[in-house]
Amino acid sequence: YVQVLVFADDIGQHQGPMLDAGMYRDFLYPCHEKLFRYVRENSDIRIFYHTDGSILELLPHLIEAGIQIFNTVQTDAAGMDPAILKREFGKDLVFWGGGIDTHRTLPRGTPQQVREDVRRRMQVLARVAAMSFPLCIIFSATFSRKISSRYLTPPLSTVNTRSRLQVSRWISYR
Repeated sequence: YVQVLVFADDIGQHQGPMLDAGMYRDFLYPCHEKLFRYVRENSDIRIFYHTDGSILELLPHLIEAGIQIFNTVQTDAAGMDPAILKREFGKDLVFWGGGIDTHRTLPRGTPQQVREDVRRRMQVLARVAAMSFPLCIIFSATFSRKISSRYLTPPLSTVNTRSRLQVSRWISYR
C-alpha cells in the first residue's frame, strides 16, 4: 500500500529561494495547503516534499502547509546548515538526505574524507525524530570505493535506535 506521496517543486537555488516567503504564501501555499490537507485528512499517507537549494526561510511555511518529510537536504546551499535545520525543524520533519556533501566531498574527497563527512553529519542530524541518508545523486566522477566508504561507515554509538530508522519505519511509529 502507499505510505508516502512525493511532491516536488524545486523552489530553491544555491544562494536562496526562487521566491520570497511572501510570494510563496500568495502563490504556492494555498495550493500546497489544500492538497496536503486533503491527503492527510483522507489517508495515512505521509507528505514527502522535494526541492533542491536553499529554502530555510520557506521551511516554516512548508511545514504549516503540511509537509512531513523534507528532501533534498542540500547542506552546501546557503543557510542549509544541518545543525540549524535540526534545531529549528527536527521536531517537525524527517530529513531525507543531507548525509554527505554530494557536490564536493563525495565526488572529490578521499574515502577517508567521505567517512568523516558521513560521521560528522550523523552526529548532527541523528537525534531528530527520524532521518534517512539516501544517496540520491552520484556524479560520474564518484568512484565505487568512495560510495563503499559511505555505506561501510560504522554507526555511531551515540546515535539512538529510533534515529537510525528509515522513513518506512518512522511511518509505522506515527
